Amino acid sequence: MDKTNRSKPYLSGIILSGFLVLFVAKFLCNMIISLNQNPPQNGKDFLILLTVIAWGLLTISLLYRKVNKFFDGKAIDRLLPYLAIAFLFSFLPELFFAKSKLFNTYVGTQIVYGCNSGDGEIQVIGHSGIAYKAGKVDLAAREAYSEGNCLRETGSFLFWQTAMAQGYLPSSGVPISKFYSFSTFIELAFSLGPIYCIENILKMLLFNLPICLLFFIVMRFGKRSQG
Repeated sequence: MDKTNRSKPYLSGIILSGFLVLFVAKFLCNMIISLNQNPPQNGKDFLILLTVIAWGLLTISLLYRKVNKFFDGKAIDRLLPYLAIAFLFSFLPELFFAKSKLFNTYVGTQIVYGCNSGDGEIQVIGHSGIAYKAGKVDLAAREAYSEGNCLRETGSFLFWQTAMAQGYLPSSGVPISKFYSFSTFIELAFSLGPIYCIENILKMLLFNLPICLLFFIVMRFGKRSQG
């Protein structure tokens, strides 16, 4: 009975630790990709990004407090090597599953200016990404092509809030100025971050977790075979 009672907190501590490591790794990976593809274009873009980062850090802080108790205040020392590995593996799903049909309600796009102009101009990738509903991407691509440009699909999302959190402005027929009004900013500040975290947790469990588990299983069997 004592062994069973002791194993429960140990197992929950291991699960929470793995969850924390994967979440931090995916959060850092997403921030790097987002800043590279869709850097903030103005002060309000930057403020929206800060609110998303704040929600991410809040989630990390709450998880870390619980995990740190499990490791007697030494969670960073114990988990840092696993975080480094998880961070490197976080880029694999972004390479192979960024356009997954499972998260394809909205499609993040970027315009490549001049790709169809035929006049030899240098192609320029626009940094202001647009998130279209999945069924409207083809129409937008044809419109861009008719103007001598191309539409490059760079990601898929379950919610438009997640797309906007990663720098894509939703193509909803709403004037851009509406998204940047003060009242809308307050609404976005309390909605983008939580939904962004929820969707990325789903992606993390579906894509990142199996890859990391496979790696550690292979490493474990490799050590046993050598021993």
